[in-house]
Amino acid sequence: MGIFPSKEQWRKWSLPSKVGYMAFIITIVALLLMIIFFIIQNKKTATREGQKEAAEDREVKHEEVVNEIKEATDTIRRELQNIIVEGPPDYVKSIPDSWDFHDKGTFEVWMKKIAFFNNKALIFTIRSKSGDKVLQIHKNVSDYIQVSYLTPEMGRIMRGTQLKEADFDNNRKSIFVVFRWDIEKKFTSLLINVEERNE
Repeated sequence: MGIFPSKEQWRKWSLPSKVGYMAFIITIVALLLMIIFFIIQNKKTATREGQKEAAEDREVKHEEVVNEIKEATDTIRRELQNIIVEGPPDYVKSIPDSWDFHDKGTFEVWMKKIAFFNNKALIFTIRSKSGDKVLQIHKNVSDYIQVSYLTPEMGRIMRGTQLKEADFDNNRKSIFVVFRWDIEKKFTSLLINVEERNE
C-alpha cells in the first residue's frame, strides 16, 4: 500500500483507522505549510537585511562623497552690515559683524588649528560691499600665511609669515592674527598671538 489507500482499502478500514489516517495527512500538510512559511519568512528577512545594509552602505558612500565635495568646495558667503565675507567656515573662529575700510587700521581674526598642518591651501576674504576694497588671508599648503589689503588708492599691501607648530603650544586650539596698516605711511605689520612677525 502507498501513502494513499485505494477505494477498496478505504471501505475496509474501521472508523478509528480512517480518523488516524486523516490526522496523519493533516499533520503532513501542516508541516509542509510551516516549512514553506519558514522559507518565505527567511527570504523576506534576508531581503530586508540586505536592503538595509545596501541603504546603509549607500548612505555611508553618499556621506563620504558629500564630505569630499564639502572639503574641496565648502565656503561661506555672508553679507553682514557693510562687508561680504567668503571662506571656509570651519577654519575661522570669529568673523567681525562689520569693518571699516579706512586707509589706516587694524584687522583681527582668530584662526583654528584645524586650518593648518593639513597640506591644504585656503583663502578667506572680506570685501566692502562696493567691491573696491578687499582684505584677504591666504594660507598655502606649507602653512605660510599671508594677509593682503587691496585698495584703489594704494594697490595691494601685504605681510606674511610661516606658521609653526610652536604657534599652537600650551594646547592652543587657535591663533590670533592681527594685521595693521597705514597707507599714508606705507606701513604694514603682522602679529601672530601678539608677537610681531614681519618676514
